[in-house]
Amino acid sequence: NLMELSRVESGMILIEAEPVDVANLVEEAVRPLNIQARDKEVELITDLPPDLPLIEADFNKSVWVLTNLIGNALRYTDAGGSITIKVREHGSRLFFSVQDTGCGIPKSYQDKIFSKYVQVQGQERGKRGGAGLGLAIAKDIVTALGGEIWVESEEGKGSTFTFTLPVLRQEEREIKGGHLDES
Repeated sequence: NLMELSRVESGMILIEAEPVDVANLVEEAVRPLNIQARDKEVELITDLPPDLPLIEADFNKSVWVLTNLIGNALRYTDAGGSITIKVREHGSRLFFSVQDTGCGIPKSYQDKIFSKYVQVQGQERGKRGGAGLGLAIAKDIVTALGGEIWVESEEGKGSTFTFTLPVLRQEEREIKGGHLDES
């Protein structure tokens, strides 16, 4: 995380934007966490409507952002809980949400958690996070891809992290369509 943050801050992060199939992106982000969720007895739910448009994004970095958000949700959701990964189209953007039934985030931290080295205090014991860099890096990546990221949370009821990414415009789909199979 420190190396990735250093690259982001120095402007050396390489964004390799390309047309991305959202279902593949979500599948790639969820796949490595399925076993952890099963072992923890947390249900992972994906909610994707059919026929989502392509997005213009860096596939690997977008997967990293989504995996980071799901991993955080797993850390703070107890057995018997659930995490829902939802994607919806609104205008020229797709909204990616990771909603958990975990412990929630105190209001006093909700504006700070996307800053470097911020860790939420007062969370249940045994659920300590990392160095407080994951959400800062996620914000930098999402911003570099032309999106936004935010959280809505209520203590004791869970959190919903949402980020947006731009939809690939129709004229771009047609231009790049020779290299894509959009069936």
